[in-house]
Amino acid sequence: MTEPANRRVTTALTAVLAALSARCPDGCSACANSGQDDGWRSQSEIAEATGRSDTTVAGVLARLEVAGHVETRWHNPDPRTRPVRHYRLTPDGTRYAAEVAARAVNAEPGG
Repeated sequence: MTEPANRRVTTALTAVLAALSARCPDGCSACANSGQDDGWRSQSEIAEATGRSDTTVAGVLARLEVAGHVETRWHNPDPRTRPVRHYRLTPDGTRYAAEVAARAVNAEPGG
């Protein structure tokens, strides 16, 4: 499942996909190597990683979810706090993120 041909690939979309593709919110491989990184990210983690507002990230995530590129779950490790929605790429989303990243590289001068 890919985006419609008329859908613009924005810098916000590219940044959100990159954040969802990262191995952990800090961008390190330690979590991946220890098996702790399961790919789930909160909206605020994605916003922090991208430098975008929560509102911008929410819109991008909503479009990605409708397109089948992300799946969501509610996470609440502490029952005294409200649950937080987490997102991760689906297999289609992983392929789409790779396509978008490749287009971004090819669009750069000298790319």
